[in-house]
Amino acid sequence: MNKKFFESKNTPYRVPETFYDDFRESLSARIREENNRRRSKILRIISSGAAAVLIVVTTTIAITESRQHQLHERKMAALAESPEKYMSDEKLEAWVDFYENDLFINAQYSN
Repeated sequence: MNKKFFESKNTPYRVPETFYDDFRESLSARIREENNRRRSKILRIISSGAAAVLIVVTTTIAITESRQHQLHERKMAALAESPEKYMSDEKLEAWVDFYENDLFINAQYSN
C-alpha cells in the first residue's frame, strides 16, 4: 500500500460530497454525547456516595443519642434508688438539715 494514497482525499470508493463535513459534525456530536454520559455517571456515583455517607452519619448520631439517653436514664434510676451514694457528706448533711427544718413536713407529723 502506498502511504501517499491514504494521505490524499482520494479513496478507493465513492462517498457523498458532504461526507467529510457530516462526519466531523457526527463525530463531534458522538463525543459530546459520550462526555455527557460520563459526566452523568460520575454525578450519579458522587451523589450515591454522598447519600450513603449521609445515611451512615445520621444513623451514627441516632445510635449515639439513644445510648446517651439510656445512660442518662440508668443514672437517674440509680440516683432515685439511693441518692445518698451520689452525694457528698456536706450535701447530704445540708439536705437532712433542710428536712428537719421544713415547716410543712414537720407540721404534718406534729399533729
